Amino acid sequence: MMAPKITTLDQLVYNLNLGPGYDGYKTLVDSIELNPMELLELCDWMSKDHMRVSIYDTPSLEAIITYWRSGIDTPIHNYNFQQGWVKVLKGALELEHYRITEGRADLIETQVIERGEFIYLNDGFGFHRFRSIGDEESIAIHLYADKITQWTIYNESDGSLKDVLTKNDKSLA
Repeated sequence: MMAPKITTLDQLVYNLNLGPGYDGYKTLVDSIELNPMELLELCDWMSKDHMRVSIYDTPSLEAIITYWRSGIDTPIHNYNFQQGWVKVLKGALELEHYRITEGRADLIETQVIERGEFIYLNDGFGFHRFRSIGDEESIAIHLYADKITQWTIYNESDGSLKDVLTKNDKSLA
């Protein structure tokens, strides 16, 4: 049986409050079909190239909407072995996986996540970076099992690693 589509933030929060269900969050993430144009209204898009908007925030689960101008990427980072799900709602994202050894980042794999597609992301895979690709901005929803409070960021200029507290640009949670 196909799960009903989640088309509003209120429906999403309601479903997140119910928990993962029998098959984890996979079915819930697959059911998300939020309207990207309504999501664009949540942020001051013109002032930033990348934004994070918190829409659900508990110690055991966090949901973030991310906005990306075309060509913008994150630093190479990890979340200290957390797991999550990422679904693209508008545009497309490229995900690069890296192995960091002796101050060097080696690209292992690249995958493209198109609108409507989602991935499971486990930091046991190593460091990663997201990039908005294509001619339009991208919007994605990220669900993280256990709230992510800090990232480890790889500095591409000197090969060092630095722990940084996570920061959202806006919170609706």
